[in-house]
Amino acid sequence: MSVAHLYEDFAPQRMVGGVDAAVAEKVADAKLQSFEDGYSAGWEDALEAQQSSAAQLSAALIEAAKDAALTRDEVFENFLTVTRPLLEAIVTKVVPSAARDALAAHILEIVDAHLNTVADAPINIAVHPSLEHGIAKTLAGKLPDNARITSAPDLTESQVIVSLAQDEHQIDLDRIIAEIQEAVAAFFHSAQKET
Repeated sequence: MSVAHLYEDFAPQRMVGGVDAAVAEKVADAKLQSFEDGYSAGWEDALEAQQSSAAQLSAALIEAAKDAALTRDEVFENFLTVTRPLLEAIVTKVVPSAARDALAAHILEIVDAHLNTVADAPINIAVHPSLEHGIAKTLAGKLPDNARITSAPDLTESQVIVSLAQDEHQIDLDRIIAEIQEAVAAFFHSAQKET
């Protein structure tokens, strides 16, 4: 095994392609270093471009989210503006009329729900005098034989009292309608606070 590589070679340098070997090695090292510097610079440029692109994308997404939030708020505000008069009209005009039209059905529902428990006990349906004839006509043939409709001048046209044995059920349409109106008003009040 040779140990020549451990000692310095004082022999004249050989020429590689007409160029001194040491100079050729330095040129090759310089080329390699230039390549590595270029490669490294390319990576740095690519990373900077990626970071810049990511920052621009994030900024664009944040702006789009702000626009979407603004748009959602505008849509909700427009919805409230358009639906408020409609809902208020329904609650003040349609609901009272529908409730009065359904009054007889509501009375019948209460009586039917308690027929098993009251058996043959008398059933008294107290209504305002102006409603007595209309309710009697609407419920004719639908009530049990032990039920009778009586006039009660102290009740309003929106109140009915159904007495079944020892139970008493009061229907107060004005109170129910007022509760619906309050619920609609509370909805719009809370919705306006949010916008």
